[in-house]
Amino acid sequence: MYELIAQIILMISLLGMVVILFRKIPILINLSPEAEISQPNFLLRTKNRILIRLKSFPLNNFLQKILLRFKIVTLKTENKTSVWIEKLRQKAKKEEKESQDISDNYWEQLKK
Repeated sequence: MYELIAQIILMISLLGMVVILFRKIPILINLSPEAEISQPNFLLRTKNRILIRLKSFPLNNFLQKILLRFKIVTLKTENKTSVWIEKLRQKAKKEEKESQDISDNYWEQLKK
């Protein structure tokens, strides 16, 4: 069943590719060799566009945003660690109190 569905999808896809190819063949035949994109010019134009955008890029604002986000992450981390430390302290106090209660009960039981 699944194999049949896969074969049908394959055939439809191949048929679609053939239709697209036959529609574009006349256009490809009429293209002149001068219409080709020359690689050096394309690369040069792309490089120039990138350089123009980099020159107009506000580097100072970008660095401020990055540092602000780093500061926020640092503060969140500090806050989380302080919460963990507080929990550990409370747990240690609780365990200390329980161990003290157990030792008090031990001596009281021995006295009886």
